[in-house]
Formats: sequence, C-alpha cells, structure tokens
Amino acid sequence: MTKIKAVLLALRIEYHWWHIKRGRKKFDNLYAAGVSLCSPRVQRLNAQTSKHVAQVMTCEKKYKDRYSKMFGGVLF
Repeated sequence: MTKIKAVLLALRIEYHWWHIKRGRKKFDNLYAAGVSLCSPRVQRLNAQTSKHVAQVMTCEKKYKDRYSKMFGGVLF
C-alpha cells in the first residue's frame, strides 16, 4: 500500500509540473507577442500557475518527509 501511495503522490507532482510548464510556455508566447505584464490575461495565467506551484511544493515536501527516509526508497 505504501508503494501505491508513493506512486500516486509522484503522479500528482508530475501533473502539477505539467501545468506549470504549460503556463510558462503560454507566458512566453504572450510576452513574445508584446502583451503587457499587467494585462488581465497575464495576471490570470500567473494566478493559475501559482496555485500549481503551491501544490507542487506541498506534495514534494510530503513525499520527502514520508518516503525518502525509507531504506532503498519506495519507487526504486
């Protein structure tokens, strides 16, 4: 059961990283198009990305606290 929970937590981390990378790509495209940094689109994108960043930080801390101290690790 521990391995399953560790895998699910790792998948959750990867899911949030996918959203962060997608948000960064959108931001780069908006910046290259010359959209102002204080525009509503950029602010909304920043807010959405920030939520995922907070989730990643929480999940990574949880993963480190629970599973990294086990001998040999959980996943490998």
